[in-house]
Amino acid sequence: MPDSNSLFTNGVAAWEAEPRIAFDAWLVKEGMNESSSTVYRALWSRYVDWAGQRRLRLGAMTREQIETFLDSLQVRRQQRERSHRLIERVMDDMHSRAPGAANPARMAKTLRGMGWRDIDANEPTGFLSDALRDAIIAYGAAQYAADACAQGADAARWRGLRNRAIIGVFLGGGLKLAELRGLTVNCVNFEHGPWIRARPTRQPMRQVRLPAYALEWTRAWLQARQAHATAGAWLFPGDASGAQISGATVSRVVNAFVAQAGAQLPPHEPVTAQTLRNDFVGQLLRAGVSYAEVAERAGFADEISVARLDVALQAWSRQWDAPPVSPSAA
Repeated sequence: MPDSNSLFTNGVAAWEAEPRIAFDAWLVKEGMNESSSTVYRALWSRYVDWAGQRRLRLGAMTREQIETFLDSLQVRRQQRERSHRLIERVMDDMHSRAPGAANPARMAKTLRGMGWRDIDANEPTGFLSDALRDAIIAYGAAQYAADACAQGADAARWRGLRNRAIIGVFLGGGLKLAELRGLTVNCVNFEHGPWIRARPTRQPMRQVRLPAYALEWTRAWLQARQAHATAGAWLFPGDASGAQISGATVSRVVNAFVAQAGAQLPPHEPVTAQTLRNDFVGQLLRAGVSYAEVAERAGFADEISVARLDVALQAWSRQWDAPPVSPSAA
């Protein structure tokens, strides 16, 4: 068996030739105890197996490939972050003899702050400004007009139509992330009205009425979904094979769409799927809808949750509506 010095002298080549032996040497070098080493070996083996099945070189992994691997892990957020940190540390060591080399795992850190937070952690309570909301809808409408003239069913158009429909359902229907991920084609009923049926966890199923723009975007997506012969029953699958879309993928969809829609606007707070849902609720509250009706339409378990969000909305509005402080008053 090669010793650790010879492994790390060879750098990336040694890691790619014997990734498990190199990892064991790395564990020794890092002074890991036996219990931690057992856990880390399991995490590393899963990553190595995943890359091997796809014939990907460990030393040439891209940020997107690492994100795809992390998205594929059916584990809790904390375990996914542990895998992310481990890959990041190993790749630092792997490329330590290549000055200036960027660590793609380190570049993927935005996942921790965006996609995974949406899955099972406490959500932020931000909302959309009127300008950003209008920009999102206008951007989607412009895409809709362009798509109406487009031909074919290529993958890029498939993703674009899916992504826009996801935005419409969040912003116009106020769904939770888990509800959107759980939608199937059987949840759509446009014959008797613009309805989709949401299936919240441990709560009764509810009907969600979509506004006109979200209805158009969803219909266009359904047509593309069928034209592309998309497999499976998920309304918004992760790919054309029909796999369920991951929470992190949804978060990246929201982030990218809003960034493009608001590119000409002043800087704003980060927008997540939860922000779009919050804004849906905020629009109802601003329209004077009762707490009881808001709870029913947005799928809250009780009116207390609506009241908390109303307080957050008022605080947010005061923050953004406050006039700037003049230098003389500072």
